[in-house]
Amino acid sequence: MTALFLTFEGGEGSGKSTQAKLLHQAYVNSGIESILTREPGGTDSAESIRNLLLHGESNFLPITELLLHNASRYEHAKTKIIPALKEKKTVICDRFVDSTMAYQGYGHKVGKKTPALLHNILMEGLAPNITFILDIDPKVGLERAKSKSKHDNYEKLDLEFHTRVRNGFLDIANMAKDRCILIKSTNKIADIHKKIIDEVNKASGLELKPVKTA
Repeated sequence: MTALFLTFEGGEGSGKSTQAKLLHQAYVNSGIESILTREPGGTDSAESIRNLLLHGESNFLPITELLLHNASRYEHAKTKIIPALKEKKTVICDRFVDSTMAYQGYGHKVGKKTPALLHNILMEGLAPNITFILDIDPKVGLERAKSKSKHDNYEKLDLEFHTRVRNGFLDIANMAKDRCILIKSTNKIADIHKKIIDEVNKASGLELKPVKTA
């Protein structure tokens, strides 16, 4: 049995948070230790930065925004993710460094070099074992996101931004095929969940059972 670091990525409305929660429930049902967390956020200090980024009224410059995401990740990784992995707990994270690359690197046109450099300096080799990237047409994803009662600052950005973000995720999936699994969000929730369970079982040696979905 192997503890894994598993991340879920995708654009707005892709269903990644739903899939992260379902996978965590599968672990809970099996009585195997795991934690479900998210970025930006995951700890009290990182959540304060999340609130600033997603719901604050300030319009940060792209590099400032990039630095804030990395500050949040540093707090999160050092005080929650790394200690959990050392305790042999599987960590399931809703967004990680690939979102920073897609949103800031591609979406805000910061480029790939600076986000990658910051990550390498701050994370000291911390990387997911498997990254599930849920791909969705930005138009469809934004329509899904509109059903929420409160929209965050990223959901308010235009279609061109979100198209760049999607292209970023597709590039990441293509460049990191050893860890990234690209899944179409148009598939049924249960079918996506079953594929994720199969991949996790194969990587971990577990026999997790899929959770029943509505």
